[in-house]
Amino acid sequence: MALNHSGDSDSTASIAGNILGALHGEEALPSDWLEALEAPEVIRGMAQRLIAVTVG
Repeated sequence: MALNHSGDSDSTASIAGNILGALHGEEALPSDWLEALEAPEVIRGMAQRLIAVTVG
């Protein structure tokens, strides 16, 4: 996937990251990235609420 292009590459990278995150979940992230998060429980709670309203 080419994310380094002359167009809106930051948006392209963001969309790609969101899709890959939805496919592979938090388990695919390096543990040091997860440890660096501020308020991970808030992020996980938001994700769970999003799942609840979109999947049911």
